[in-house]
Amino acid sequence: IQKYKITRIIHLAAQAGVRYSLDHPMEYTRNNIDCTVRLLEVMVELDLREQPLVYASSSSVYGNNIKTPFQETDTVADPASIYAATKRSDELIARA
Repeated sequence: IQKYKITRIIHLAAQAGVRYSLDHPMEYTRNNIDCTVRLLEVMVELDLREQPLVYASSSSVYGNNIKTPFQETDTVADPASIYAATKRSDELIARA
């Protein structure tokens, strides 16, 4: 990262698939939450904490919200899957 003078991070990675999350919840949360936390730690270690992080979340965080289109002000307190819960967790952790 330092060699190439990277100043922005775009985080698109996540383990997808609701069925997989039901069959392998520990591996799933490790992939989606722990790896995001590690990325944030690396940003701190490299003094990139003030640089923008672009995080690709998911419309799944809106759960069973039937209103469309979704808006950022809509509730995200009731995720409908482990996938949605991990994506929302990542959003909250990144803001902390």
